[in-house]
Amino acid sequence: MVKVKICGNRTAKDIEYLNELKPDYAGFILTAGFKRSVGKDTALLLTKALSGDIKSVGVFVDETADTVNTLARELKLDYVQLHGNESPGECEKIEFPVIKVLKPDSFGRVREYENTVELFLFDAGYGDGAAFDRSLVPETAKPFFFAGGLSTENVTQAITETNPFAVDVSSGVETDGAKDYGKIKKFINTVRSYENE
Repeated sequence: MVKVKICGNRTAKDIEYLNELKPDYAGFILTAGFKRSVGKDTALLLTKALSGDIKSVGVFVDETADTVNTLARELKLDYVQLHGNESPGECEKIEFPVIKVLKPDSFGRVREYENTVELFLFDAGYGDGAAFDRSLVPETAKPFFFAGGLSTENVTQAITETNPFAVDVSSGVETDGAKDYGKIKKFINTVRSYENE
């Protein structure tokens, strides 16, 4: 069964939706300066309210290992997602399971990271709905999340073409910049009804 991550959660309403609809992972952008970034106090409220059967993922972009570990401990995160230019050595310093994001220009480095991370996430951008040529997805023995321009309309094809461990969506389940209950529900149902022939 392909798993689902809903990323870029910012509000109590988002968490209400997730607690009802039960994706496998919920992502919170904890580095400042992005459209869906949340501060520590907000993140604390959101992660505390999140159902215990949904894994919490903190998204960081080029932060120090100390910053990541400290905040991950405070928020009791299940996973840390490193979405910047963090080296394999920096990944090793993280005290939590690491999801390392690689973009098309760094797909060639996948082997360098395999022994230092738990999972990969292959994406084209920063949660902005940018897509990339799926044929570029690198081969790896590690399970990976697939992201980038996903929506209910194309997620089945993306799963067929890339065979991911999980799919990750943010803008594709939003309307006017806010998480949309109907879109999240439809996306999750579409993924869960997918039968890998």
